[in-house]
Amino acid sequence: EKLAEIATNGGAKVVFVGDSITHFWEMDSTWKRYFTEGETRALCLGTGGDRTEHVLWRITEGGELDGYQAKVVFLMIGTNNYYDRMEDVVEGIGAIIAEIRRRHPESKILLMGILPHAFPNRPKNDRTNAAVRAKYVDGKTVFWCDFGERLLQPDGKIDMRLFVSDRVHPNTEGYRLWRAAVEPILDKLLEGRK
Repeated sequence: EKLAEIATNGGAKVVFVGDSITHFWEMDSTWKRYFTEGETRALCLGTGGDRTEHVLWRITEGGELDGYQAKVVFLMIGTNNYYDRMEDVVEGIGAIIAEIRRRHPESKILLMGILPHAFPNRPKNDRTNAAVRAKYVDGKTVFWCDFGERLLQPDGKIDMRLFVSDRVHPNTEGYRLWRAAVEPILDKLLEGRK
């Protein structure tokens, strides 16, 4: 209810939808400098613990995307679906994309790959990312960004210098790398945002 109230009071050009990884970005210093100053008017609708079905409920029943028109909807979800079948995660992400398109038909969707982390489901996440990208990204309405490799060491393990102690959520340096990956795509989608 709180997020829906924020969303309907003026909306935003860029809406970030996801779980705690998205939500914690709002608390990091990089968020204010890049996403709320100037003309971006970003709104963070990330919620800790969310899975694909929770995000879908927040859109369909919670009304978080109702009452305004975003230019870009940023979506990163799937980390908390690690016990689900890959096909179900892919389908869940597709259902979210369909609801975003229905409520914000003029918006572009920037779909993020599931980030690597220190738990044993990494290979499944990689396969899920590949399947989601192949099925939904068209470069016209749905765009892709996956900077996960920048969070890894040469041996393929996560670089703990870029994560907080839970080994799932990026720290400030990790969020800076994320911003650097997202910035040129958002600039293009926002047509030269200043």
